[in-house]
Amino acid sequence: MRHPTLLKFVDGVETEKEIYIATEPVQPLSAIPKDSLIIQWGLWSLINAIKFINTDCGLVHGNITRSSVYVTASGEWKLAGWELCCSLQEDNPIFIASALKWVDDKYLPPEVRKASWSIVKSNPPFVVDSWTFGTLIYEIFNGILPRQDGFSNGSIPPQLLGTFQRLVADDPRQRPSMPLLETNPYFDHPIVYTVKFLDQISLKEKPEKEEFIKHLLANVDQLPPAFRLHKVLPEIANALEFGGIGPPALNLIMKMGKALPPPEYEKHIVPIIVRAFAMPDRSIRVTLCNALTDFVELLPENVVNEKIWSHFAAGFMDIHALVREATLRAILALLPKLSSKILNNDVVNYLGKLQSDEEAGIRTNAVICLGKLVPNLSASTLKKFLIPGLSRALKDPFPPARHAGLLALTASSSHITSPDLATQIIPAIGPLLIDPDKKTRMNAIKTINIFIKKLTEEAESMVQQVADGGAGTNGAVPAGVPMNHSASLPGGLPSTQPTSYSSKNPPPPSTNPLVPAVIPSYSNSVNNSANNNSNNSFGGFNGNGSSELTGSFGAYGTTVASNPISSFGRSNSSSALKTSNSGGFMPALPPPPPAPATNFGGTNGVGGMSLPSKGKNGWDDFDDFENSVIGNNPAQSRNPLQPKPATVAKKPSPKSTRTSQSQQPPQQNLFTGLPPPPAGPTTSIMQNSMAYGTSMSTTPVKPAVLPSAWDDSSWDDKF
Repeated sequence: MRHPTLLKFVDGVETEKEIYIATEPVQPLSAIPKDSLIIQWGLWSLINAIKFINTDCGLVHGNITRSSVYVTASGEWKLAGWELCCSLQEDNPIFIASALKWVDDKYLPPEVRKASWSIVKSNPPFVVDSWTFGTLIYEIFNGILPRQDGFSNGSIPPQLLGTFQRLVADDPRQRPSMPLLETNPYFDHPIVYTVKFLDQISLKEKPEKEEFIKHLLANVDQLPPAFRLHKVLPEIANALEFGGIGPPALNLIMKMGKALPPPEYEKHIVPIIVRAFAMPDRSIRVTLCNALTDFVELLPENVVNEKIWSHFAAGFMDIHALVREATLRAILALLPKLSSKILNNDVVNYLGKLQSDEEAGIRTNAVICLGKLVPNLSASTLKKFLIPGLSRALKDPFPPARHAGLLALTASSSHITSPDLATQIIPAIGPLLIDPDKKTRMNAIKTINIFIKKLTEEAESMVQQVADGGAGTNGAVPAGVPMNHSASLPGGLPSTQPTSYSSKNPPPPSTNPLVPAVIPSYSNSVNNSANNNSNNSFGGFNGNGSSELTGSFGAYGTTVASNPISSFGRSNSSSALKTSNSGGFMPALPPPPPAPATNFGGTNGVGGMSLPSKGKNGWDDFDDFENSVIGNNPAQSRNPLQPKPATVAKKPSPKSTRTSQSQQPPQQNLFTGLPPPPAGPTTSIMQNSMAYGTSMSTTPVKPAVLPSAWDDSSWDDKF
């Protein structure tokens, strides 16, 4: 026989001497402490078992004692002891033949002890079993039944006392049947109600199921832990999968799982979660995503990556926006469990697709998710996805999405290189400085100030490294170039003192846009007047010690200017300089006589100038020939602006791009009245300026404060 209240038979083996029976895992009732028993549920289960035997099967059990009752892990009582079970209508019932041999007579009714078999056979089967059930009730509340006539009440509950007295009545006709016992108020207990409903849940309508789950959610903590785990949980899990009650059942399962230790959770709850993710019911999927933060820590990583992820990821592309939104929000909780391969491939691809979603809230949350995902991504993935993704967010028509993009950029700034900041990020932020949304405008200003401050610090760090004797981070300034801290280059960078380079050892080109090496300057006409105290030097040396950048460059008019560009074209106490039709910053002088020159590799880092190939000191320093002619007499020294004698000039090099003196008409030298030097391209290093008539402010920008956390509460809950 099979019944939920009967001990389940699994298998049996018979040998020559013994019979072995295998059952479900149980313990004898006598081995369970009384305070661990759920007595109402246990007695109610036995009533159902006896009713099934007596009423449905028409049999008598005949051996209902404590030794015939077993308890499962869930605390459920199971009836066994089938040795005397039979039908009293048989010709020779085993109960009549063996009852007095197998059972202690104190557990037998008076008519059996007296062997009044005619009375036994003339009464319904429940008459015998009602008596034995009464003795079991006595022993549960009072201990071992004494061997005496009559029963004392002992500790039997008042609600059950009247029923007990009728069960052990001497007159068989006064003993009640099991169906009558089911209506006793003693069994009006929450746990009994729960078991009754669970046993019939498959037959209940959906509104009834939902009402039951709602009631159970409010009272599940009052149920014994073993009963919740082994009785309620399996029934609710089965109802979740096949009963059509979806989210309410899932919420109940999650609540019961919170009280379990990790090993028990992994054994009993995790398999249910895996099956739930595979279900097509979207309401279950949304419920799982919303509750993911409550149980994700208890999910093993291999289970997440191998069994859950494929079903979870389907939510990113679901046709319902609610599912996409819930999946997007839940991915952040799932990140610690995902493998690097999934993070750097699947997740970033899904986020990129969601940035084009038709729902504005989903696009915004995709940007936030991308920003929070940055610390978990590899360098190659960041290079490929970070800047394009956040730049796209800055162009989103939805203001919160643009605002989220700015927040993501600020939080991710440590992962963005300075060149990318200068060439991609800052230009992308620019339009937001005049964004129609005030919050976006203010945050754009704050963000761009942070990035400019970072670039300024980076540039200062690069120049400081050069000043310390090493190349900068990007090799912007050649190693070994002395730094002059009395003057400044564009952006507040220190300038360099004159340094000689030969055609065989040219200066390396600058690779940093913030640190120019040599800036070529060309001019067609110059009007200049200067006194002896002028701070500007255009060739040679002046009284203030500013020097001409000469040497092996040999470029006529190559100078280091010490005045800021703002003084050019203006009059002051020390100098006046006017330029016209100028393409650069420095005046051009007449060209020098032709000389052999060596091109710096075609398109070189200093503007493609052609320099003398063998010149030692350049055009304007004294060489050995001049010293021999003038006898090293300073009084006979030529003016620094005076060209060298023609005898010193070299033959033109075939590769030289310099125009010979014969091809240029002589120009009036306004500086000294001497014959004009030959005109040629001039190359100058300007200071404190970036272009003619403009200057870079050196006033420090007040740094913006990085947000300590993502502040999306003002809009995020609306979507």
